[in-house]
Amino acid sequence: MKFGVCAGIDALPTAAEAGCDYLEMGFATVAALPDEAFREVLDKVEASPIRVEAMNGFLPGTMRLTGPEADHEQPLPFITKGFSRAKALGTQVVVFGSGGARSVPEGFPMEAAKEQMAAFARKAAACAREAGIRLALEPLSRHECNFLHTVKEGLEIYHMAGEPEGLCVLADLYHMASNGEDFSGILEAGPLLAHCHIAAPESRVYCMPGQADELYQGFFAALRAIGYTGRISLEGHCEDMRRELAPSVAYLRSLA
Repeated sequence: MKFGVCAGIDALPTAAEAGCDYLEMGFATVAALPDEAFREVLDKVEASPIRVEAMNGFLPGTMRLTGPEADHEQPLPFITKGFSRAKALGTQVVVFGSGGARSVPEGFPMEAAKEQMAAFARKAAACAREAGIRLALEPLSRHECNFLHTVKEGLEIYHMAGEPEGLCVLADLYHMASNGEDFSGILEAGPLLAHCHIAAPESRVYCMPGQADELYQGFFAALRAIGYTGRISLEGHCEDMRRELAPSVAYLRSLA
């Protein structure tokens, strides 16, 4: 397994020094950069021993994917540009969370929203595939989004989309704990699980020994059971990244 951290480009040296294998940046942020600013990001990555192997924050909330105002054509030029830039940064997987974009308007039929999500995921996966990148559907906490909360629900969207090449699912331990989700979805996903996020339950800080050891151990046991060798990103808060990141990464490696 490989371990990284979700952060901006300025954290790249700290992530490398802490023993991270990669950095996970914001896709929409990078896609929206002026060309000169993106060149500066690319120069920093090319000078670093690690790459931006994963990205999150797929779409801004202003791009509507569900409901009567859904527009699946508007995001395509934006994500095509983003995937091109992600490829240049060494990205292998992009996380499709985007709770604001996919949240279902009140009163809109949930089944219709699923169909809309599946239809857009099919299009987005094709764009990702052209760049040699996998697109991972991310279940979110019920407190953050009213739609797609479990790994199994991510698999449902994958199947509804027609099981397109390049589309896969993600498991986020913080969201799983928040939703009371067990690890059976991970076992069901198997090779379709392409990426993971992790943080301490409730506090959403970097993982450390003594916080929730049994939960962490169960998570890693499920990953080992499916032969998972992919990436796991710390997606949490910290007071001092230079002080806290290295011991957290070391702890996660010990669990793996």
